Amino acid sequence: MANDVSRVPREIWARVVAQAWADESFRQRLLAEPQQVLGEYGFSAAETVKFDIHENTDSDMHFFLPATDAGIVATLEKNKEESTVQALLAEALANDNLKQRLLADPNAVLDAKGLQPPEGIRIHVWEDTPTLQHLVLPKAPETSELSDEELETVTGGRSSSSDSNMCGL
Repeated sequence: MANDVSRVPREIWARVVAQAWADESFRQRLLAEPQQVLGEYGFSAAETVKFDIHENTDSDMHFFLPATDAGIVATLEKNKEESTVQALLAEALANDNLKQRLLADPNAVLDAKGLQPPEGIRIHVWEDTPTLQHLVLPKAPETSELSDEELETVTGGRSSSSDSNMCGL
């Protein structure tokens, strides 16, 4: 049965991320067949909703602008004091001109805001739609063992990204 909300629950995403970090063939399958893999973990969305997985690497960092779901927008607004990126995402959701510039050239927008991504990192910003949801697979940590709390943090469970899990924040 499809969930009413197309956003993957943090608990499921944390388990999927942990498995992707531990198993290269699983990671490849997740990137190629996200709907099927998420279904194996108990999540299904309406057939009209597709998922696109973006993988953070040493050279690429991905963020997404969530569809204007009131709960996610409220979470971004609430957390904007804790995170400059959260503030920028909340501002972009409220300002279509900024949103279009952020989607077209995120580095220029960051530069105009006085934010500098780490040297050598390309920033990508994606926009969710009612039929396409973007998920960010965080870069695997250097250590092979994370506590449950650390895993929740890197997958969005306890970080300032809160309900905007998987956005790479």
